[in-house]
Amino acid sequence: TQKDKHMELDMGITYYKALNKYFSYELVSGVGRGTAWYSNTQDLVNDYMFSFNAQKINLYIQPNFSFRFNNRIDLSLFSRVSSCRYYNITSTLILGDRPLPVDSDQYFNERSSASMQFLEPGFQFRVGSDNFKLQLVVSRTFMLNGSEVAYRKSNYYLGLALNFSL
Repeated sequence: TQKDKHMELDMGITYYKALNKYFSYELVSGVGRGTAWYSNTQDLVNDYMFSFNAQKINLYIQPNFSFRFNNRIDLSLFSRVSSCRYYNITSTLILGDRPLPVDSDQYFNERSSASMQFLEPGFQFRVGSDNFKLQLVVSRTFMLNGSEVAYRKSNYYLGLALNFSL
């Protein structure tokens, strides 16, 4: 059984360009910092268990193409490219009857830091006023650096979007 928990705070900036009344382009970039916890327990008879705790930093850039239905509702398509660095990793491994950790756990075993890059195409739905919107983000994640790591391939986020015109 694989379980994970990630907590982070992301902050970013956006370049926005209206193409016409209905279509717009945004370039979003940002940074996030937080913690990650992961656990993998398999075959309780053989007692295999791997877990880790880590701090993490995310950097990302994300172009958005949006369609505005009206002043309150818009839909965007995006493709986020991100880099995630885990550091201060502390891990626990109990092999049981296995000679080595399973493939998805080897990348983090006995490391103090690790980096991964991802591509996340998806869509974003926002509803609200001009300067304050609730947003739903749905994406599919693909790892770019080819490591055999367990990660969430489908993501669902609920959040707030605030608009500050500078």
